[in-house]
Amino acid sequence: MFFLKKKIIGFSDDLELEDPIYTGKFENRIALYFLLVYGLWQVILMRSEYILFENIVNVILDTISFAPVILIATRPLDFWFKKRVNKTHALDIMIFFIGFYSFYFLLAQLLYFQHALPYIARVENFLFPQNFYLNYIFLMICFLFFFRFPFYLLDLRKNREGILTLIKECKKHYKLWIHYFAINILGIFFLYGYIKDSMGSSAFIIALLVIPVFLLILSLSQCPKLKYNIKYDEEHVFSISDLFSILFLGPCLLFTLFLPFASSWSVFFFLVALIYGTSIGREHFYYSYSPQSSKNIIGFIDMVIISFLILIPLGLVLAFIDLNDFTLQVDFIELYKAICTWTFYVGIGEEVIFRVGILILFSDLFRVKNIKRHKTWGLIFSSLIFGLLHAPKGWNYAILAIVAGFLYGILFLKGRSMFGPMMLHMTVDVIAVKFFGAQL
Repeated sequence: MFFLKKKIIGFSDDLELEDPIYTGKFENRIALYFLLVYGLWQVILMRSEYILFENIVNVILDTISFAPVILIATRPLDFWFKKRVNKTHALDIMIFFIGFYSFYFLLAQLLYFQHALPYIARVENFLFPQNFYLNYIFLMICFLFFFRFPFYLLDLRKNREGILTLIKECKKHYKLWIHYFAINILGIFFLYGYIKDSMGSSAFIIALLVIPVFLLILSLSQCPKLKYNIKYDEEHVFSISDLFSILFLGPCLLFTLFLPFASSWSVFFFLVALIYGTSIGREHFYYSYSPQSSKNIIGFIDMVIISFLILIPLGLVLAFIDLNDFTLQVDFIELYKAICTWTFYVGIGEEVIFRVGILILFSDLFRVKNIKRHKTWGLIFSSLIFGLLHAPKGWNYAILAIVAGFLYGILFLKGRSMFGPMMLHMTVDVIAVKFFGAQL
């Protein structure tokens, strides 16, 4: 019992605001290893029906799309992003993003890339019928205004100014107001492009409510009641006002439905808004892929053993897995594909949202309310949300996800790094799918 207690609830749960100081040791090397493994995975996924040049372009651009997610977890790029985002309100990022996709679609149309055809068709028939370029320009303008808005709101949150101050000082905050009215107008047209074939439907009515909804979110995000006035350093607390501001990033994630390589960009947008759009910094969110010490690696191995001892019997009891389906006959290439898929597409994405984002948010909320064991309560709430969002696939899956989320969160808090939860998440999913035939 002492062993389990030490391994499961052994993370620090006191109230001091000491975040890990990432020295950069091994971070650059681990980032390079990640990119090499990711690139090799994309090479293995090359499709025979595509011409060689198209496959090469897809591998290069897909790896470039994934690279920022890993690189902002290194000291040099973290420093650069922090400096440039604060100075330009993320304009540099958007210029690169727009240039990236402009180059891809131009090349795809000139050389008739098959991979790009479904995306070109979606853009072409979006708002302006049969006009790819006009629709594409409109979507990029939407990206620009929606993505930069949280960074304009950051100026207000830093000074703890409310909505009344914002209204009184229109001249001072004219850029924010321009962005605000632009995203409302663009939002209506964007939603109209989605539901133009269903005029008068509930979706159309929802589209007309875009402006008041955005006004409500803007008001809430600047409400002084939501801003902490406590003994802790406010700049190192993830607050509800920060969360409301990040909600403006939501449409950016919808836009990626029109774009290839979008899953990596979605995670990157979320991380930039979370880390730099709140000005809190990645240390507070434990965003690093490097084990902070040898104890992290030993702790990971211990937690893998504990997870199997808990999750496999629980999965059998809940009839989620069956011992009759267990097999050790797994092709090496298919196993490598599965490891990469559950690491890069699932492990990183879900751990960023549920551990880096939601767990830290709840932990901070409980901390500022002076609730004891705030990290434990944050862990519990984030695990419940993680599990309930898996409920559409079955309640047995949801229960397993709650328990698994709790285990991932423990490694996250103990190791103060993404290394443990990401690797454990991948290990559990790969074994469930490849060795037990589970449907995740």
